[in-house]
Amino acid sequence: LAGNWESEQFHNECKNCSGWSKVEYLGYLNQKDNYLLMKNSHVGIINYLPVSNHLNCLPNKIYEYFASGLVVLMSNIKFWEKEFEDKAFYHNPKDSLSLATQIKFIDQNKDKIAKWGKVGGDYIRAQKSWESEIRKLIQFYKSFHPTLK
Repeated sequence: LAGNWESEQFHNECKNCSGWSKVEYLGYLNQKDNYLLMKNSHVGIINYLPVSNHLNCLPNKIYEYFASGLVVLMSNIKFWEKEFEDKAFYHNPKDSLSLATQIKFIDQNKDKIAKWGKVGGDYIRAQKSWESEIRKLIQFYKSFHPTLK
């Protein structure tokens, strides 16, 4: 587990949970260390609650996980399910048992689902990268300035 806590109170609440002994908390990581962590992981988790500012957002972390070849486990936010379809696993973020079940399934089936990380990475490179979007951007600019070649 890496990153900053929303509050020290929430951090302390989590540390007092029985499962905390199974957590390796790394704290805030710089970009290089975060990249190394992703390269040595097999799943990336985005556990956003379905609140108004999450319902139509696309967090960078999703793309970072896909680009790193990780299997992605994300909240079952309808916008995300539509955007990423069968390229990720989804869970109810209000149900910790749902999340735990998905993590256990992924961990027990690493060999069978390794392809999911590749599928997500291929999707990001083919559909959501600057290289894949450059033609659209050029066409957009040309629509404002027809003399551009």
